[in-house]
Amino acid sequence: MPNSGTDGPQKSLLIEVPKSKPFPDAYSGSNFKRDTRNFHYMDHDEPHATRRRMILEKYPKVKELMKQDSYSFFLTVFLVALQVGICYLIRDLPWWAVLVITYFVSGVITHALFVLIHDLTHFTAFKSRKANQLTAILANFGQGVPSAISFGRYHADHHIFLGRPNWDPDLPTQWEIGFFRSALKKFLFICVMPLFYSLRPYVVCPKPPSVLELLNAVCIVAWDLLIYHYFGFKGVVYLILGTLFGLGLNPVSAHIIAEHYEFVKGQDTYSYYGPFNFVNLNLGYHIEHHDFPNIPWTKLPELRKIAPEFYNTLPSHTSYFLVLYKYIFCPDFGAWCRIGRTQGEDIKQKRN
Repeated sequence: MPNSGTDGPQKSLLIEVPKSKPFPDAYSGSNFKRDTRNFHYMDHDEPHATRRRMILEKYPKVKELMKQDSYSFFLTVFLVALQVGICYLIRDLPWWAVLVITYFVSGVITHALFVLIHDLTHFTAFKSRKANQLTAILANFGQGVPSAISFGRYHADHHIFLGRPNWDPDLPTQWEIGFFRSALKKFLFICVMPLFYSLRPYVVCPKPPSVLELLNAVCIVAWDLLIYHYFGFKGVVYLILGTLFGLGLNPVSAHIIAEHYEFVKGQDTYSYYGPFNFVNLNLGYHIEHHDFPNIPWTKLPELRKIAPEFYNTLPSHTSYFLVLYKYIFCPDFGAWCRIGRTQGEDIKQKRN
């Protein structure tokens, strides 16, 4: 069992919430000694399950927020239609203009569609599980990449087994820890980040593909062929490269680093309360989301207002640009900056 980075018994900062902020923001608390060969291992249960019980005991009215919100469906339809319209408009533009539009426009829209897929995997739009899954597949039509159903299956493990090596597909592998160490390599990782996040689950915790996953793939491949037929290769590039940008080099994707990398010692998850939450559909409210994954993204700010003492004194991010700067240019910060857990009640749960 790995023991690097362990300082003995220590509870998560998410469970022992400070009475006042120990640092102005998460970035300010990130200068502490780290073991750059391994994660910081701690012995505590999955912290958000504990927080969930604590919050519900004190604020039972939080349950009123756990209602499906069909707004995600209508927003998905609008964004997919917008993507198709832009594919039509750019078909005769020069390539340099297509690439600029792909980065600044498609990158933001495809990322918003990813956020909607993320929320739909928690079945927050409809009571019907199938309706949520089909809407998530619809969102893939605006991205050109068949990922919705696979993402949903593996993302559930991320919530249940947060921080457990070989169980949480969000955790970097030991190979990533050893390879992405220099600033240049870490910048390269940011560029191809969606490839690692989409392929890593199949390496560390593979599951046999489901019928719905195969349907997802067939639908999107057929859709890409239709886009090529009617709008040409530029339309396909606009969708697929936009997805690569939106989950990689575009700053809207910085939340992937911000959410769980250990900026403050002992804190597993972080929120961000800045302006990017508008285009990222409140994805910055990430502690809130892990506390109550079945609350729709539209209601997460309200959760924070109901239970402020559980959120307002925890260090949070104020700038995604500082997050990217810290990750790329600080030599002691990298894939190893995650909290790993070797104990906890969740080991008794069975993955499905």
